[in-house]
Amino acid sequence: GMGGGGKTTLVNDVYRSQEARRHFDRRAWVRVSQKYTAEDLMRRLIKDLYNENRDILPGNIDAMPCDSLAEVLHGYLQQKRYLIVLDDMWHINGWFDELSPVLVDNKCGSRIVITTRNHDVAYLAVESRVLELQPLQEGDSWILFCNKAFWKYKDRSCPSDLEYWARKILQRCHGLPLTPNL
Repeated sequence: GMGGGGKTTLVNDVYRSQEARRHFDRRAWVRVSQKYTAEDLMRRLIKDLYNENRDILPGNIDAMPCDSLAEVLHGYLQQKRYLIVLDDMWHINGWFDELSPVLVDNKCGSRIVITTRNHDVAYLAVESRVLELQPLQEGDSWILFCNKAFWKYKDRSCPSDLEYWARKILQRCHGLPLTPNL
């Protein structure tokens, strides 16, 4: 979905929830840059997984070649229920071929969540598991805007003398929830 549509916020709320902490043995969140390699991704996943659980990293991760990183990651996740979030992935960039064998379905209920603006990246997943966020309805945009803009006011409601301008601002946001937060 479009930037500012709430993808990262929604996934972050789930990722940080007590339910997710209890349900998954291991969790990792990696914000993917526009320029990355499968090797970079594996390094960051390993570091995040090990740090999240205060485990000691096996050797010098920064100097390991790609095949060694794959072995470490695969071995660490074996027989564990894990949640991995790859946030803001812009393109596939060859990572799928190298990383997908490492993150095999171990039948433990693990999940990999990818947030992206790119439909081609989204449809790497099983099509029935792609969730495309839609813009907010006008009423929901209004509630969000008032809660953010008028948080000091009683009931967080918009003063009547500002309502015309507040609604004009919201029209320009086109239902994207991040826009009124700016």
